[in-house]
Parts: sequence; C-alpha cells; structure tokens
Amino acid sequence: FGGYAEYAVTDARACAEIPESMSAGVAAALATQYCTAYRAAYEAINLFDGDRILVHAAAGGVGTALCQLAKLKGCFVYGTASSEKKFDYMQSNGVDYPINYSKFDYRSVIEQQGHKLQAAFNSVGGSTFKKDYGLLEKGGTSVIYGVAERSGKSGGGFATLQLAWKFGIMSPIQFLVGSNGVIGINMLHIADHQPLVIKRCLEAVVQLTSTEQLNPHVGGVFDIGEIGKAHAFLESRTSIGKIVVEW
Repeated sequence: FGGYAEYAVTDARACAEIPESMSAGVAAALATQYCTAYRAAYEAINLFDGDRILVHAAAGGVGTALCQLAKLKGCFVYGTASSEKKFDYMQSNGVDYPINYSKFDYRSVIEQQGHKLQAAFNSVGGSTFKKDYGLLEKGGTSVIYGVAERSGKSGGGFATLQLAWKFGIMSPIQFLVGSNGVIGINMLHIADHQPLVIKRCLEAVVQLTSTEQLNPHVGGVFDIGEIGKAHAFLESRTSIGKIVVEW
C-alpha cells in the first residue's frame, strides 16, 4: 500500500494532529487498525450496552481495537484466535469468551452458549461469512473488513472464484425478512473518495487514546533492515497487536 517509505504523500484532508509524546508505533496503529475499527463499530453500525458480538482475529491489530471499542459500549465479546497462547492477552483486552478456531468450530461454541449475536466483525471471509450470518440475532449485522483466507495464496482468478463461492449467494429478501445487514469496509477506497471520513475517525481515536480510553498495543518494532523478520513474525501467527517497521 505504499507504506514502506520514509515519507508518504497523502491528501491533507485525511490528516490529523497527534501529540508530540505519542510514539510512531502507536500513531501507526491509530491511523490504520484503529481507524478501521472505529469506522466499523462506531460509524457503519451502532453498538449498545449488553450487545453480544464476535471479533475474528481478536489478538490482531484491528481485533485489538474492536475489542477495546466494544467494551467502551458495554458489549459482551466473543473473540477468535489460532492459539490459546493469545487468550491471556485477549481477555486483558476485553474478550469475555476466547475461542481457539483451530481446535473448535466457533459457531458451535457460541450456539452452545444459547446466544445470538448483534454484530460479527470478520477479517477472514470465505465460509466464515456464512457461519457469522447464521449466528446473527434478528436485526444483527455482519461487518466484513478483510479476506485473510485469500491473502498470500496463489491460484489467480480461479482461487478468487472459489473464495467467492465460499461466501455464498444471498438475496436482499433474506436481509429484509431477518432485518439483518451486511456491511463491507475498505478504508483504502474510503481514503481515496472520502478523506474527511478518515480525518474524523483518526481524530476520534487519537482523542480516545489521549484520554486513556483506548490502549493501542504495539507487538513488535523492527528496523527497516529487519523487514524480512517483521514479515516472518507477522506470518507466524504468534504476533499480537500492531507490528511496526521504523526508519
């Protein structure tokens, strides 16, 4: 996305001031993951006290932000991760019920609790979208902001078609009957076409962080000469929070 550079050129309308005391790592998390989470949880939909929600990859950058924002609204949070090693962090960050998706079917786990969801936040895509939709309460919403299932995989157009098939085919009638919604979030496109939205989200998360209502977690800081190590760490599925490369 053009981020591996000492300087970046951007639309001034999308910029916001940060405190001098704020580290580059925290600022990077706010400008990316936290803006995405704020848009998803505070602007695209409304969360309310007592809502039950699901956050995929709850120990990741956006997942961390979503959990913190949801707890500010008083939500009960289910969070998925690839390992129990991340559970302590997730619970300290607001996850009420962590689920290891590599061992258990998260849909079955949530259904066994007798709960339906007011919202599901999905960065994985594919077949998980259908599972999420099946967990929604009447009036609930599925928010999709990524397709990690496709990321880094070869296969070209055929693999993309396979992924689309896994999402399934839905009709607006289904949304109408269940009073359910599906919302997609692509912050790159929003930045290109509505830079003031980015500015608004960024100013909001900077303010919430400055007043210690949000606590961005930087899981690793690497020098530009260690960029290979940074990617290896990210791909290891052991990273937590935001990974930062500095010059």
